[in-house]
Amino acid sequence: MAAAQAPYLDTKQAAELTDISTVTLERWRGEGVGPPYVKLGRLVKYRRVDLDAFMEARILRSLNGTDCQSFVG
Repeated sequence: MAAAQAPYLDTKQAAELTDISTVTLERWRGEGVGPPYVKLGRLVKYRRVDLDAFMEARILRSLNGTDCQSFVG
């Protein structure tokens, strides 16, 4: 199953899907910000649905309404 279709992704796969670096995802976990994740012992997994919702919540629109851009960070 491709990373983009898997319901649970590891940090590297989540980084590839969202174009957020693994270092940033790791830092955000330590700071308690960023997308929700699942911790299974030492394993960290991200649910695809949570990553999609995280990105959707950060869609910005230009003031004139003609452009739409995503912003993460």
